[in-house]
Amino acid sequence: MFIPIHPKRLDAAKNWLYDHKLYAIILSLFVLLFIFLPQWGSAVWQLFTDKPFFVWLSERTKTMQFSAYWITVPIGSLAFLFIVYLLLTGRHRIQTEELPAGETTAEAIAIAPCPDKWLHAIAEGDKRNINRQVHIVFLKVDYAGLAEITQYVEIIFKVINASVYHITIDKQIQDGAVYLNNTKLNPKQTEILGSLENIARGEQEKRLLVIQQWLTPAEAERISKPLSDDKFNLSRLSLRVSGGYDGADVKSQRLFLPSSVPIHREIGI
Repeated sequence: MFIPIHPKRLDAAKNWLYDHKLYAIILSLFVLLFIFLPQWGSAVWQLFTDKPFFVWLSERTKTMQFSAYWITVPIGSLAFLFIVYLLLTGRHRIQTEELPAGETTAEAIAIAPCPDKWLHAIAEGDKRNINRQVHIVFLKVDYAGLAEITQYVEIIFKVINASVYHITIDKQIQDGAVYLNNTKLNPKQTEILGSLENIARGEQEKRLLVIQQWLTPAEAERISKPLSDDKFNLSRLSLRVSGGYDGADVKSQRLFLPSSVPIHREIGI
């Protein structure tokens, strides 16, 4: 006869047995003992009489003789298969009917306990200090714009994202300006160029941050004939970095730029 089992109780049994595998082994041993019970029982029975138990029972009850294995083997085999089934299906899914109202299965899985807690610690650290995981590496200064009617230079950097999140660099200058040594260049003539949205971890081949600085004729003349220690000072230029599409809760923080870059130092991209 089929005995109905409530689905929630069945799932609870699956998860309990999955979490307590030692008990599953003990139950399996008891099942094996049950299957071979007739063999051990007959050994004990022979201490009292020479007749096998079921021969003695059939003579008393006038019924057909049968083997005890006809009972213990089917029941024991079914019990063993049931234990294996519980182990294989435990902790493998989250019941939809157990989820809070409005929560999807994917959301429930996302908040389920994770065995790799160290990864969550790394992600939490990146979230708090995202600007420490974004490295701006100086490549070169492009002076081609000095030959234009309206003159400019481009200071080019490589963006390296070492965080677990995608990051986006805001092209809007928040504060400060580019300086030529200690001389402030016009911040209203400074533009940030480059593809700076949703930069993935390790994706730096085509991710360049370009500071385009427009110049007055006097500034262009000064830069075209630099002294040996002349440099662009960027320590007072304020840009912001925040999380990309997968880091909406990563707050915007100030981007760390190199404090200064030398004039006429070129490194190939």
